[in-house]
Amino acid sequence: VHELAAAGSFATAEPITLNRRLRTAFGRADREIFGEPFRRFLEADTITAVVTGTISRSTTGFLLHVRLHDTRGEVRVENVYPLPDDDALPFTVRSAVQKITGHFLGEGRFTPETVVHPGIARRLPTVGTYRRFLEARRVMDRGLSTERLLQSILRTDPAFLRARIFLTFELLDEGRTAEAERIYPLLLKAEQRADLFEQAMISAAGARLTGNDAAYDAALRRAMQYSVNDDVLCFHGAQSAVRNEDYGRALSLLRPSLRYRRPCAAVYTLAAYCALARGDSAEAKRITLSNWELCRSDPDASALRAVFAYTEGFNDSATAWEQRFVASFTRRKQSLDSAYDRLAEYYRLTGRADRAVEWARKAVAAAPAQPARLCRLAHALAAAGAMDEAEDTLAQCIARFPLYAPARYDIGRLYESTGRFSEAAAAYDSMLAIDTLSFRALDARRRRAALPSP
Repeated sequence: VHELAAAGSFATAEPITLNRRLRTAFGRADREIFGEPFRRFLEADTITAVVTGTISRSTTGFLLHVRLHDTRGEVRVENVYPLPDDDALPFTVRSAVQKITGHFLGEGRFTPETVVHPGIARRLPTVGTYRRFLEARRVMDRGLSTERLLQSILRTDPAFLRARIFLTFELLDEGRTAEAERIYPLLLKAEQRADLFEQAMISAAGARLTGNDAAYDAALRRAMQYSVNDDVLCFHGAQSAVRNEDYGRALSLLRPSLRYRRPCAAVYTLAAYCALARGDSAEAKRITLSNWELCRSDPDASALRAVFAYTEGFNDSATAWEQRFVASFTRRKQSLDSAYDRLAEYYRLTGRADRAVEWARKAVAAAPAQPARLCRLAHALAAAGAMDEAEDTLAQCIARFPLYAPARYDIGRLYESTGRFSEAAAAYDSMLAIDTLSFRALDARRRRAALPSP
């Protein structure tokens, strides 16, 4: 470590194969030093890669900044690991460091003049800036806001593209679309110097801004090829899969986070929602209750507890959890119609259509100008078997909000389910005249083509 610190940087002269022996060495190392991303990256039996990096001194020891590149020069993993002074390293960790740096260096060859593989012609951030970015990523892993930290990083290093990309997604997650739209042209301007991961993320940001669900999902899939098992990316991918009603894929993307007990409450409530949507209430209950200490900070966890209690006949307990869930929206000064709507959806998914209708009516009363609330009420009514009232509700929504495409899609589905195929075709056509990019538009086009001829 001291020798490498004196050199300042190192790189493998030829591509090397990272094999099971290296993976085992990482497995023995202290996870706090080597980090979870490396451990997951090395799950494959063999990976051919070029390794570059720097070691610099810090106030507490050394910083090991390592990048693994594939043979095309694209960064597959990069991270900064704080190393205490060599004398303070436990023997087993010191042994692992020696083995790993031995693999990094091959036969001791290193190139102090460069830290970047020739295939990557772009300026990388300083170690200090990158450490702050990793801190932001750890905050993201907990599902917390990182906007201020990312803004601070960009004030220090405005050219740090990856920080700007994640800031755009942070703004989109918070519903601040106008601010994200102002940043997006800067991402496009920097796209030529971006690596493949960053290019995919820029495409994902653009697709999300334009509401193109298919392009967004495809861009996220590309990004995940270059950042394997990235918790934040997997969560975004799961959210995209939920919007596309692909709950099986959403759950599979969340499984690694569930297995490693990622400290992000939203992971568990989203996984529970996916299990409910697949009709597996027992799995949803297991996910929620077995990870209660991790997921309890998400208000949705209280909504899930209410649903589980009501399903089991504990009505008083269910009412208490419902009140707790609604109170969390009041405390955060959020609109109550969102709380009512969420409860309606959870009850509908667990087969309690009566409760779903009750809460959906409350949501409509609280926000009569929100067309999505009328559609949710129609879903609950249809689940309760009140098809005529569901149709009337959707017709009312279309009359009041003629440009709200989801209502036309929903009434097309209702007509199709009742055998009124010509009316379903007309509804799908009118929907596609308004929306051509969303998941519903793609599904409407497929359903329209599959309708029997009149």
